Amino acid sequence: MAAADYCSAAPDNPGRERQRAAVRANRVPRQCESTLLQPLCSTQPSESAKLTSRWTQESLPASASRPSLPQLPSPWDGAEVGGVRVLGVNDPRPPSSRQPMRPASRRPPWDPGHAGSLPWQRGGERPPGGSRPVVINTRDEDSSPSNRQVTYHITGGDRAGVFGLGLVQGEWTLYVRNSLDREQQDHYIINVTATDGLHASIVSVDVTVTDANDNSPVCEQALYSLSVLEDVKVGSVLLRVRATDADLDSYAQIRYTLTGDGAHNFSLHPHTGELKTAVELDRETTSQYTLVAVATDGGGLSCSAQVSITLLDVNDNAPQLGQSELAASVYENTPTKALITRIQAMDPDLGAGGRVLFSLLDSEGVFALDAESGVLSLERPLDREQRSAWRVCVLASDQGVPPLSARANLTVSVLDVNDNPPVFERRDYLTALPEDVAVGTEVVRVYAASKDIGTNADIYYSIRHGNQLGHFSIHINTGAISVWRPLDFETCSGYFLTVEARDGGTPPLSAVTMVNINVSDVNDNAPVFSRDAYSATISEDAAIGDSVVKVTAEDMDSPLNGAVLYSIAGGDREKQFFIEPITGLIRVNKPLDRETENTPSRTSILQLSVTDKDSAHNGPPFLFRILSGNEGAEFHLDKEGLLTSNQVFRREIATEYILQVQAWDSGRPPCRRDLGGGACD
Repeated sequence: MAAADYCSAAPDNPGRERQRAAVRANRVPRQCESTLLQPLCSTQPSESAKLTSRWTQESLPASASRPSLPQLPSPWDGAEVGGVRVLGVNDPRPPSSRQPMRPASRRPPWDPGHAGSLPWQRGGERPPGGSRPVVINTRDEDSSPSNRQVTYHITGGDRAGVFGLGLVQGEWTLYVRNSLDREQQDHYIINVTATDGLHASIVSVDVTVTDANDNSPVCEQALYSLSVLEDVKVGSVLLRVRATDADLDSYAQIRYTLTGDGAHNFSLHPHTGELKTAVELDRETTSQYTLVAVATDGGGLSCSAQVSITLLDVNDNAPQLGQSELAASVYENTPTKALITRIQAMDPDLGAGGRVLFSLLDSEGVFALDAESGVLSLERPLDREQRSAWRVCVLASDQGVPPLSARANLTVSVLDVNDNPPVFERRDYLTALPEDVAVGTEVVRVYAASKDIGTNADIYYSIRHGNQLGHFSIHINTGAISVWRPLDFETCSGYFLTVEARDGGTPPLSAVTMVNINVSDVNDNAPVFSRDAYSATISEDAAIGDSVVKVTAEDMDSPLNGAVLYSIAGGDREKQFFIEPITGLIRVNKPLDRETENTPSRTSILQLSVTDKDSAHNGPPFLFRILSGNEGAEFHLDKEGLLTSNQVFRREIATEYILQVQAWDSGRPPCRRDLGGGACD
């Protein structure tokens, strides 16, 4: 081999001491990177001079043995395997073992993914350039240092230039300079030649490239598209997704998954890629599925394919009428052939399976239903008062094979027209009440009804006539007649009211009835004397039965309550006079004696008597007082109405006394009566 194939500074005289060859440790020189057959370093004098300072001098025996390339040590505990040393005189050939050199089987201490890490026995196929998988050592039996200057280069097994050989930190190292690809070449036998300038020795490095997950799975198709009937059975196989991976072992093991909207309706076998239905499908719910099948290898790389599934229609849906009970309405005066309503049905199927025809099963000829449009029309006149509703059965059928159908009950309500006026339950009403009835008391309640319905049957009441003074009111909705103002029998003893009942139709219809209200008398008026005081003069020799004076009183009440009876209430203890109860005529009852006029004081003169035909709580007890005529206090009137004298009367002083007396009853408010008149407070 020519000296230009490697770097060497050997002298011309082989017997003299020679300098050891050296190369640059940091990197392979730029000139050596183009091909492995070029020198590993420059031989220009300037470059050699540059490296001279690193050379060393050795004196070795001339009979030193030739160099040899030993096997790599095993196990490799993470340390590089030796440097390059050549010993002895340059007459023997550097010996080498003919067995291939293999890297250590133990894994280096660095992480396989880290820069420069390469499991050499099962080397990863993508280490970075410059990785140092193996360090090469030699033995040279020459004793002279100049004869032990050994250089290395790759002489076979690496045509692609994947590997490099050079001094790294003072040691000859075989390293990876370009990316490996196991899928293109998974095994190398690299021939490394060591030479001292005269002799050479060759060793083989056996390199096995282990797999790295550098290949993603490849899907057989980018798009899978199929159409299937919507009634396909659950578990049916639809298609098979396939993918391949150029890697080995677990990196080539592919697992399939399915994603996308509706993916839960299907199942994708993780190993075989078989796509099956997982549930019953329904085109009317979802007609198209766009899914993604993902193939993932053991290293996490993946490919994906789109899966498009179109569901084909089958006649699996009966028409839908919305609900089992349908309703429509029509006025009773609607003319025949008029449109009433339209029946609608939905069928989500396609084609003939979605075309719906309508029919009536039984309508007694009153209605007609168009088969295509579903329009319901009237065939015969209606009368709500005879029949207020019709119930018929509607049938909706599609045209699929076999045809499917649905039924619904249709209720047609006949709406009222205001053709019936209100009718009172009685032609007239008669009632009676006392005149002292309290305001707000309900007197009578009238009632009217209409054969119509709805607002046409709403009845509103009013008093049209007979209530000019406003003594009564009527509730507009209930027809209850009540006392609105106080009644007075003496003013009006009877009322004749005209009551109207009006419905709520348009235009409204009405009816009237008569309400006769009789007011009964209550003894609420005391008798009233025609005069406030009566006086009479009679001789003391008047005969028994002679007339003295006649008093007259009237009562405003009815004849029953207004009949007046007279009596002497007081002042005649000796019973010298009597009064006729009917006529009010006072007569002499006993002989008279004028001389008895000089009676002593405290002598009873007159006992007043009051009669009241009111109820007990409005009658006695009564209260009395003297209004006038007693200015000299000649008389005393007690609470029971007894009038007595307070002194002895003398004729020469006064021949008569005229007293005005007043009485009250116990009513609320009390009624007072004066002798000769009266009033209620």
